Amino acid sequence: MGADQPRRSSRRFRRPQPGDEIGLCLRAGLSRELALPKATARIHELRAAGVDRVTVRVVKAPRVESLAEEDAVKVEVPELAEADYPTLYVRVKFLDLPAV
Repeated sequence: MGADQPRRSSRRFRRPQPGDEIGLCLRAGLSRELALPKATARIHELRAAGVDRVTVRVVKAPRVESLAEEDAVKVEVPELAEADYPTLYVRVKFLDLPAV
């Protein structure tokens, strides 16, 4: 692995089921990753108000036994509905999922 490549984690996480409610961490990296102006602005508003995580509902997840940090899960985010993005794909590293 080269010096310019980020190290991939070998941690695995339980695959959530559609309908599961889980926490979404509103870390700074999430705003950069989404690259959706309205959603990013709403995340900044929530963080400025002291909110560091919100509850989301799983819509769709990969059909595998366990997930890696870089895998994506489609979630419904009520707090972002007014930003025209009620559902988003987010990486597992931003979700509160138990390790396996």
